[in-house]
Amino acid sequence: MKQMIKFEVKRMLRNPGFYIALLIGLIVSVVHWIVEVLPVVRGMDKYMSLDFALLYPPNLYNSWICEGNNMYSYLYLLILPILVTLPYAATFFSDVNNHLIEFICTRADKREYFYAKFTAVFLSGGIVSCVPLIFNILLCTAVVPTIKPQAAASTSNMVPKGSFSALLFTHPAVYVAISLIVIFLFSGALAAFALNVAFYSNHIFTVLLAPLVLNVFLSALFQLLNLQSWEPSNFINPAYSSPRMIPFVVETAVLLIITGWEFIYRGRQEDIC
Repeated sequence: MKQMIKFEVKRMLRNPGFYIALLIGLIVSVVHWIVEVLPVVRGMDKYMSLDFALLYPPNLYNSWICEGNNMYSYLYLLILPILVTLPYAATFFSDVNNHLIEFICTRADKREYFYAKFTAVFLSGGIVSCVPLIFNILLCTAVVPTIKPQAAASTSNMVPKGSFSALLFTHPAVYVAISLIVIFLFSGALAAFALNVAFYSNHIFTVLLAPLVLNVFLSALFQLLNLQSWEPSNFINPAYSSPRMIPFVVETAVLLIITGWEFIYRGRQEDIC
């Protein structure tokens, strides 16, 4: 099993789509840093030279890309369902249509192939979603102080009812880490969803766009039901100021269980290799 997972992960790292997705995410992160963060940094000298007794200085936790409802945060979360499919989600479709799966299954156990494929696709989605965000945090760390945000300063959109809101003001690094884990897990689940679509479609673009369609459908559905916290773009947003952990856990778990069970079970039953 370990050897097959290593094999699939190496294939993922050799896939041009992996680096294209990373590049797109990194471009959004860098542009945010240049347009939103650097202008604030240029005003730091003025802040330090004058007495702003009631003005809290800019800091990492109110400057990084997912800090608030800025255009770049919205754009990143909007394109995320597409980014997570580019690295590796369509390779199962390619393996079947190119008959590569037949070659692999003659040299390895069929069950191991489906487990390894699911694992590699899940990891690919999580990695490409979080690496640009971590890079943005590092860029911000280089130019703004990493002091704790203060609730009284009104520099954060977070309110007491928000999930883990107390952590943001007491242990902000832990809050950011939890937010990245949330994005990683849901992005991996979205990428894995594309695997199942390959069973039902004869077109690779359908596979690539399936997570985006699912994301739009869920957002529209919960918008109609007036359940905004259940919209994926909200519950994975670290700046969302309403309870969001239950929607995240439920939707991610359901997506992973259904997707994982159908892909691995049906893959073992289907006569595709």
